[in-house]
Amino acid sequence: MFGAAEIEAMLRATGGVQVVAGAETTWGHYEIVDEALYDTAQVIGAAETVLIATGRITTPAVGSLITVAGTTYTVREARREDDGALLRIWLGRVS
Repeated sequence: MFGAAEIEAMLRATGGVQVVAGAETTWGHYEIVDEALYDTAQVIGAAETVLIATGRITTPAVGSLITVAGTTYTVREARREDDGALLRIWLGRVS
């Protein structure tokens, strides 16, 4: 199992983008994923997300600002994935 620092280095080396939340900075993958209704498994559209190593920044609160690759978003949701080593953050466009 890899630690957070190793995962962050792998994300950065494989096309990662800079992610800034408050005074904390890390690297992650910006991705557009299908968004589904869980009770029906029906895909309802695409969602902008960023995938980072868990623990490299404090998990941002829903509604807080986060900057991904120079673009500022609001945090819609944050969930751990796989074995908990990765954190996927759902992004909302700032108007």
